[in-house]
Formats: sequence, C-alpha cells, structure tokens
Amino acid sequence: ETAQPMVATASGAAGAEVVTAVAEGRKAEKEAGKSEDEEARRQAALTIIADEEHSTGAVPLRNYFSYFHTYAGPLGWLWLALLFIATEGAATVSAWWLQQWTGGVYQASLGPFYYPMLIYAMIGVAQAVVALLRAVLWVNVSIRSAKRLHERLITSIVHAPTSFFDTTPVGRILNRFSGDLSQVDQEMAFIFEDVINLYLGALALLVVVGLGSWWFFIILIPIVLAFYGLLAIYRRTSREVQRLESIARSPCMAHFAETLTGLPTLRSYGLVDQWIGQFWGKCDRYSSAFMLYRLGQKWMGLYQSLISSVILAAAVLLYAFTDVGAAAAGMGLSSVTAINNLITYAVIQTVEMESKMTSVERIQ
Repeated sequence: ETAQPMVATASGAAGAEVVTAVAEGRKAEKEAGKSEDEEARRQAALTIIADEEHSTGAVPLRNYFSYFHTYAGPLGWLWLALLFIATEGAATVSAWWLQQWTGGVYQASLGPFYYPMLIYAMIGVAQAVVALLRAVLWVNVSIRSAKRLHERLITSIVHAPTSFFDTTPVGRILNRFSGDLSQVDQEMAFIFEDVINLYLGALALLVVVGLGSWWFFIILIPIVLAFYGLLAIYRRTSREVQRLESIARSPCMAHFAETLTGLPTLRSYGLVDQWIGQFWGKCDRYSSAFMLYRLGQKWMGLYQSLISSVILAAAVLLYAFTDVGAAAAGMGLSSVTAINNLITYAVIQTVEMESKMTSVERIQ
C-alpha cells in the first residue's frame, strides 16, 4: 500500500519531465526557426542590390553585327564600302601618277607639259569630292546609330518592372546613359572609321609596293607575325581592364546620387566626413582601373616601337647584302617605314575599337 503512492509519484515526475523536455525542444525549434528566418531576411536585405554583371572574353560577334545594323542597312553599307574604296583608290592612283610623272614616262606622249599636271589636279579634285561625300554619309549614319542605341536603352528602362529599380542603383543606370553612351557617341564612330581607313591604306600600299619590288614581302611576313602576336596579348588585357573601369564608374555615380538625396540626414547625424571617405575610396578604385588602362597603352607603344626598330634594322641589312638596285632599295625602305606606321596605328585602333565595343555590349 505504501509503494503504490511512491510509484505514482515517480511516474508523475517522469511524465512531467518528459512534458518539460518536449516543450523545451519545441521552444528551441521555434527559436532556431526564428533565427534562421531572421538570418534569411538579413541576407535578403543585404543582397537586395544585385552585383553588376559583366562579360568575360572576346566581345561576341552578335554585338558587332547588332551595332553595325544600327549604322545602316545593306544598301547603306554598300554605298559606304564603295566610297571608302574609291577614296583609297584615288589616293593610290594619285601617288602612282606622281611617280610616273616625276619619272618622265608620260611627258613625251601627252603633248603639252601641263597635261600631267592637269591630270594630277583632276585626280586630287576627285579624291577630295569622294572624301567629302564619304565624310557626310559617315557622320549621318553615326548620328542615326547613336540615336537608335539611345532609343533602345531608354525604351528598356521605361518598360522595366519595378523590381529592376529595387535591385539596381540609380548610379548604374546613369553610368549607361552617361559613360557608355558618351563613348559610343564621341569615340566609337571615329575609331571605327580609322580602322577601315588604316587597313584599306595598308592594303593599297602593299599592292603598289608589291608590283615594284617583291623583296618587300620577305620583310612583310615578320612584320605581320610580330604585330599579330602583340595584338593577341594586348587586346585581352585592354578589353578586360576597360570592363573593370566601366563597372568601377557605377558606384561613384550611385554614391553621389545617394549623397544628394540624403544630405540632410548625413548632416544631422554628423556622417559627412565618413561619407566623403567612402566616396574617395570608390573614386580610388575607379582611378586604379583607369590608370591600368592607360599604362597598358604605354606598354603597347613601347613594344611597338621596339618591334618597328628591329624590323627596320633587318630591312636595312637585307637590302645592304643583296643585289637590289638603289631605287628599289630606297622604295623598299620607305615602304617598310610607311607600313610599320600604318600597322602600328591599326593595331592600336583595333584594340581601342574592341575596348569601346564593351560599352555597346553593356548597353545592349
């Protein structure tokens, strides 16, 4: 009889402990779930501003085709191609006629002495007219292309969902409309025109020189190989650094816009100095990318000068130890110098064009 109450008391105590343990376990689970929810909300609050995405590697060909399509249609490109070829052709014919005239080949067969001069003047006038037509058409299609890119960009911004503006800083949008569009408007068209002119000029020079001296092609092979290797190395670095520079510009603009919006709050809480320090830190990161881009250009210029000097010295030795005539040697050396300058500038502008195409890539 005495043992029964003791057993009942023990079982009741054990049951109470079980109930307490279950309650504590449920409470711990609730607290763990609450802490997980709070951590998830905190992480969501921290990552509401998405990181700016950027591509890597070469600019896709579809971006080039899309950009060229904004310039003109097939008929417009046909007219532009004809005008570019006509301009370089007139310059080549002018140089060829001057060479023939000064050599005395056509003086006796053309009658009066002023005929060669008249023909040379007519070629010059034709070259000027064709160049003027090409410049007018090129400026018109460049302005049209810039307008189309701006219309596409502002249309996509206007029709963007509200979530886009929640996760995208204002400075990033301003960067597209200011930094990227300014490079397309002010630099891209002129760089693209330079690239076409330089390669057409180099091709015309090769044709003229190759007809007079086949020795020139022996020197041309190492020139092309050396500059192609330099181009392959430099273009990757320049392209990626240009992308980093464009990305580093957005935080500066976003910080400035936020400063203008919250200036009374910053002053009331005494955070002006701290905010200025943050702004200078973002500017330093942008300046670092900008300086790396400029230092890359200096590196390119140094090695281009070195390669040009070596090739010119090799050309002098080649003509010195061969039986090439003095006229052909002089023409060959002058042509080597000219083609060196053309290829050097063509490589620089080709890399610059691809670097600026990253702005078109970011806009699209």
